[in-house]
Amino acid sequence: MTVSSTVTPDEVAQITWDAVVIGAGPAGCITARELALSGCSVLLLEAKRFPRHKVCGGCVNHHAVALLRQCGLESLFTEAGAVPITEFRIQLPDWNPHYQLPAGWSITRATMDSQLVAKAIESGVHYLDEAIGKLDDDIADDFRT
Repeated sequence: MTVSSTVTPDEVAQITWDAVVIGAGPAGCITARELALSGCSVLLLEAKRFPRHKVCGGCVNHHAVALLRQCGLESLFTEAGAVPITEFRIQLPDWNPHYQLPAGWSITRATMDSQLVAKAIESGVHYLDEAIGKLDDDIADDFRT
């Protein structure tokens, strides 16, 4: 899934944002989404264009599923065609143990991250890719540049 910027760099520069979240991985997307849902104007920055490929086993465990459920995001697994995981098997010539697992999902990071960015945008987050964030050394009482 390709996700495109929703604002241009020129537009971004004209706005004083309530929050700027740097990095559109799972933590950044969920943070940006929750801030937007609470009424903040939020800019989410990502250094790369999506989908971006990351080295990852692609398994989302039951703890992460529970967190996404709390955030109202559990449907992204079925929407993205993720495969449910219920057991773990080891294949050896003379031994083939398997273990039952709490419900989880198998999904590539490229797909999951793209889905999370899309969900953040749907919630009102403004998104700019191929951008990095940097804080200036000057600190005001109530904001940073």
